[in-house]
Amino acid sequence: MQLIDLLLSLDQEKPLLQDVQFHRLDALVRVRDLILGLHQTIATRTVVEIVERVLHDGGLIPPGGTMHPLDLAALQVFFDRVRGRMTEEPAFAFADSCATSRSTRTRSTDSCA
Repeated sequence: MQLIDLLLSLDQEKPLLQDVQFHRLDALVRVRDLILGLHQTIATRTVVEIVERVLHDGGLIPPGGTMHPLDLAALQVFFDRVRGRMTEEPAFAFADSCATSRSTRTRSTDSCA
């Protein structure tokens, strides 16, 4: 069984792992949908846009809520690092790194597929 098959079956009437109880199935389905949606638009989004979507839509930054200052600082450092790398190499994109990884890995372990 591949991970994608398991993830796609989570919100079906009979999921592949029927005997497993997930703690927050709704959150897992939401993140699955986010990842699949971002994968579909990877060629048209910048790395910074993708990171923003993961932070906001993935729930790492609560909408209109408050965050612990240390959590906010960690996310800000991460985002600033990504933005800095994009300044250094403006042409870099996730699609480029996936194309490179496909040439060096086998299909069964390719995370960009």
